[in-house]
Amino acid sequence: MASETMRTGSASRVAIIPSGKALGAEVQGVDLRAVNAEDFAEIHRAWLDHSVLLFRGQQLTDEDLISFSKKFGDLDWAPIQETDAVSLKVIPKFMWFPT
Repeated sequence: MASETMRTGSASRVAIIPSGKALGAEVQGVDLRAVNAEDFAEIHRAWLDHSVLLFRGQQLTDEDLISFSKKFGDLDWAPIQETDAVSLKVIPKFMWFPT
């Protein structure tokens, strides 16, 4: 049974739709390239509640993704594989591990 529960802030456009499974929710109504503090608070709360979030239809550059990811905290360097050596010349790759 899929849940259609939506949680929105008073002025927030963000909608959190739980998957109805053990974890996961879809986040709607936000452009990750321009997340304000209130919207991010909703996203962060959803991440803590559901562990896995789905954002459909986002058109993010590598820089956009890094910028959004940094809102959760400092990023760690991703392990480098030999096949990644060329792409590292374009943009550093990051992994983020919550503490």
